Amino acid sequence: MAQIMETVMLVCFGFSWPLAVYKNIKAKSAKGMSLNFILLIIVGYVAGIIAKISTNTFNFVFVVYLINLAIVSVNLVVYFINLNIDRKNAIKTVLKEMDDTMTDVALSDEILKETEKIKEENKYINKNEIVLFGGKSFSTIDINEVCNDLNINAKIYNRSINGLSLREAIDVLKPCVYDLQPKKLFINLGEKDLENKNFNTEKFISEYRCLLNSVNLNLKTKIYVVSLIENSNMAVQINKKLKALAKEAGAEYADINDIKLSENPRLFIIKNLKMFLRDFPISFSDAMKA
Repeated sequence: MAQIMETVMLVCFGFSWPLAVYKNIKAKSAKGMSLNFILLIIVGYVAGIIAKISTNTFNFVFVVYLINLAIVSVNLVVYFINLNIDRKNAIKTVLKEMDDTMTDVALSDEILKETEKIKEENKYINKNEIVLFGGKSFSTIDINEVCNDLNINAKIYNRSINGLSLREAIDVLKPCVYDLQPKKLFINLGEKDLENKNFNTEKFISEYRCLLNSVNLNLKTKIYVVSLIENSNMAVQINKKLKALAKEAGAEYADINDIKLSENPRLFIIKNLKMFLRDFPISFSDAMKA
């Protein structure tokens, strides 16, 4: 009789979970779902199953426990799927708001020419590699030469354009970044923007957020926000905001702002980024040098 009552209890609970799974799949949102509650239920069912195993009670009640656990586990998967949908919807909302407020820019002939060159080069390269995307400093790097000097075996493609502003960078993301589907993306932008006498820090950070959100929406890649390579007071303040923005966007912040101390800036940039570029664990020696 006790087993029958226990089974009735489990069946009653069990009927609610398929309905919850259906409802949550249809809702396509994690709002209203509680991760803690789902985990608590899973722990409860696991405890019940362990109790049955410890007493060698392998009957129809044990089977009901397993079925209920499976259904609740499906709901856990649905939660994370819906959470990802919520994240993408939030990013889309931010991008739409940014699109409504950002003014259009006309790309210069030089940038258009470089973009067409990049499109052509992209036809003959491997996807899912490492990409550098930036302006003045990054555009001067000879990837093949530097990687050979530092024994970096990873394939790295430099899609930086000299004189590229942050606002222009947003408009050339597709050929420079999206078409390559990189596994790692290093972004270094802002040098051109700082040359503008009407530079506005808040607008700059807002546009940078738009760029990062756009990348997160279109790619599954590890993003590295590289500090402005300049030691002015303005650059120092912006770098602090970039560090916070990187954390907000789920990216990693790479600080290489002491570049002026180097006699070879191009080599110095890669040396500081080497620990991020490599695909194998950093050694103790490299850690001490860093």
